[in-house]
Amino acid sequence: MTEKWLFVRSARQLITLRGSTGPRRGPALRELGLVADGALLIRDDLIVDVGPTRRIENLAAARRAINIDASGRVVMPALIDSEVQLLSPTGPAQEAAEDAVPLPSEHFYENWSAVARNISSKSSQRISAQARVLLERMARHGTGQVEVLSGIAMDASGSLKALRIHASVDRQPITVRSTFVATPGKSRQHMLEQVSKDILPAVSRKKLARFVAVIAGPGDVNNPHLRRILDASRATGLGIKVLCDALDPRDGVRLGLEARATSVSRLNRLGPAQIRQVALASTMALLTCPQPDMSTSERPEVARALVEEGAAIALATGFRPSASGTYSMQHALYLAVTAMRLHPAEALSAATINAAYNQGAGAEAGSLEPGKRADFILLNVSDYRELFARPGVNAVHLMVKAGKVVSREADVSW
Repeated sequence: MTEKWLFVRSARQLITLRGSTGPRRGPALRELGLVADGALLIRDDLIVDVGPTRRIENLAAARRAINIDASGRVVMPALIDSEVQLLSPTGPAQEAAEDAVPLPSEHFYENWSAVARNISSKSSQRISAQARVLLERMARHGTGQVEVLSGIAMDASGSLKALRIHASVDRQPITVRSTFVATPGKSRQHMLEQVSKDILPAVSRKKLARFVAVIAGPGDVNNPHLRRILDASRATGLGIKVLCDALDPRDGVRLGLEARATSVSRLNRLGPAQIRQVALASTMALLTCPQPDMSTSERPEVARALVEEGAAIALATGFRPSASGTYSMQHALYLAVTAMRLHPAEALSAATINAAYNQGAGAEAGSLEPGKRADFILLNVSDYRELFARPGVNAVHLMVKAGKVVSREADVSW
């Protein structure tokens, strides 16, 4: 098979995010591995070399490669979103209706129940087509990988159908990683046996998800039903994540730390003592982009304190098709700086290398280093800090996924 070589040259700023193995913490969050007049050399879907243009252009492979001129632009890893929902609680006709009203964030279970009803009543092909449209839009805004939540209020058939839909749209055009949300609706006993005995083994065996998430509120730290789900998750080799109660995350965080979860999220009311506990743990803190109603917004003092105490943070849009919000990780970066008081470099680390580790993909994505997948974007800015001064502007000129151009800024004609 003929090798395909790609040479990206003359980037005004090449942000590599290269560094030590593992999620970044503290001062390391601001280390972007920036190369002025930088270049990438890519063979097929993997990065072969990274460095100054004047060195890379003299390599024999670079001379025969397809050239992408990045002059005057920033080149950086594709953005990674650590929490989205792809499946909608409505059908295409309802979504297109002018009087369709998004469900507010407080109706969380009602929203997922509607998703379950829609999945059971629609064909997989139809739902996949809707999901693919969303993924294409995310790619245009620079997102190369997403973690998709699935599972609440569904029976075994519906849960597995949703996860199979996620698998069917993987790399169409971006990487999709599923997390099965195992908390069985409002009734903690509802579906418990199915989740532990039937669904989790099937999810693991068919490789439909890498993580299991539970929703934990006040009093749930000793909830026997959640504990059984966590034990079953470990037994089947699935990672654990905890979605805390946004109004009182204390017991959810405690449960996550005791379970050695990969991450805990919805931390907007976390107190100083637990912030320190999260910072000392291997568990990451997932910061969700503030929604228009501010229902899932991380308080500025919480996000800033997590960073100052040394916690490993990742960033997510928290996008749901049924609610107002954004699927643009560029806008999430802007809000991380303006609403959460992160430094621009900290926000970039949280949306790339740390987000990759949060999804168990730190060895293959999240930074531009030899041996990693060639997922990157060219931006219409000459300095990465300009991204944080232009809210609502899509700065992506070009999106490359696994060495292939999947999105390009369109020309304007008149």
